[in-house]
Amino acid sequence: AGGGASVAGAGGAGAGGAAAAAAAMNRNFTFNSDRLDDIGKGNERLMHALTRINRGGGQVVTRVDPVLRKKREASSSINRRRKNNKIMDENAAFLKRLQKIKPTKSMSRKTMKATSNQQRRFAKNCRQIVGPGGAVVKKPARRKKKK
Repeated sequence: AGGGASVAGAGGAGAGGAAAAAAAMNRNFTFNSDRLDDIGKGNERLMHALTRINRGGGQVVTRVDPVLRKKREASSSINRRRKNNKIMDENAAFLKRLQKIKPTKSMSRKTMKATSNQQRRFAKNCRQIVGPGGAVVKKPARRKKKK
C-alpha cells in the first residue's frame, strides 16, 4: 500500500513538475504581475459587459475619454455658420453673373480717350472769340481759381 502511495505521489509530483515547466515557458517578460492582474480584471469586466449586451440586458454605461468626446456645438455657432455659408453662396452667384457680362464698346479705353480728345478740342474752340471774317479777335484770360 505504501508503494502505491509513493507511485501516486510520484505521479502527482510529475504532474506538478509539468505545470511548473509550462508556467516557466509561458512567463510574461512584457508586463509585471500587477499589470497582468489589471489586464485580467479589465478583460473579465469586458466579458461580463459583452454577455449582458448579448442577453439583451440593456446598454452598458462606459466612461468616454474627454478627448474623444465630441463637444456639442452651440446654436449661435450653428446659425453663424449657416449665415456665413449663405453669404458665400450669394457672393459666388454674384461673381458668376459678373463674369458672364460682356464689356460695352462705348466704355472701352480707346473710345473714352477719343471722346476726351474731342471734348478738349470743343472746349478750346469755345474759349476763342471769333470776329467778323472768321479771325480770332481775342482769347479770354483764364480765371484764377479761388482758394
